Amino acid sequence: MKIALLSIFYLSALCSFAQQLILPVQDLDPKNFEHVKSKNVQEDIEYHFLDSLLFQRIRYQSDGQEVEAYIVRPKTDQILPIVLFNRGGNRHYFEIGERTLTDWIAPIARQGFAIFATQYREQDEFGGKDLQDVFHLLDLAKQQNYVDSNKIGMVGWSRGGMMTYLSLKMRTDIDCAVIGGAPSDLLKLIEERPKMDLLFEKLIPNYREHQQVELQKRSPIYWAEQLHPCQLLLMHGDQDQRVSVQHTHRLSDKLKSLGYPHKTLIFEGDDHILRNHHQEKDRMIGQWLRQHLY
Repeated sequence: MKIALLSIFYLSALCSFAQQLILPVQDLDPKNFEHVKSKNVQEDIEYHFLDSLLFQRIRYQSDGQEVEAYIVRPKTDQILPIVLFNRGGNRHYFEIGERTLTDWIAPIARQGFAIFATQYREQDEFGGKDLQDVFHLLDLAKQQNYVDSNKIGMVGWSRGGMMTYLSLKMRTDIDCAVIGGAPSDLLKLIEERPKMDLLFEKLIPNYREHQQVELQKRSPIYWAEQLHPCQLLLMHGDQDQRVSVQHTHRLSDKLKSLGYPHKTLIFEGDDHILRNHHQEKDRMIGQWLRQHLY
């Protein structure tokens, strides 16, 4: 009887562990995405490559919460490096949708990477407990049979860049990273954009009581010396109205003084998402990842 109960306990624990790792996968067909259907895919070279990629939606467990994520990778038997894509925005603002998949993630995946992108949990803390959503997805990614778990990159834009900085502080298994349009000092950001102060109050626990501490926790300019060494590429448009290019300039100067390996690319006349250089941006991200992961 004890043996039977013990077996049931272990079986239950095993099932629970498996459930924590991954829930049923949903394959997505980009031809059914509204913005793709509105184009003639056979004639529009911009979306020709989508057929060569596998798009999937998953839900996984992170600290007991079910979190949505996406996987985009080439249809190949080749073992691929892992790249975590950390999205910008907060809550449902700029969440991962069909355009994010085709216009941001797919152009990187097509260059030979398995991309994993978390939507972050519903209770967004803007770099608080939601950072675990990135870590749990990375640990899940490393268990897939189509990846090389020893080759890991990370790409983050805007708020996603902040999540990438935090990841480089907390993890030692990231080989290279690309960060674009990201704040390096949230205290400075609320001076430049006072409305962000109200947003942070909604998202960050105990914000009013510990404003300076909480913002510094999320600002790499205050702890750049704690970043785990990796090959880092910084990108920013010098006409960015959301996050001043000075955030990247100041952090780059700090990294230079620390001897931290990085490269900084500033795009003249361009905005927060490098709208005027989007193809060049995709190519440079892919080149950087391939240089350091292949």
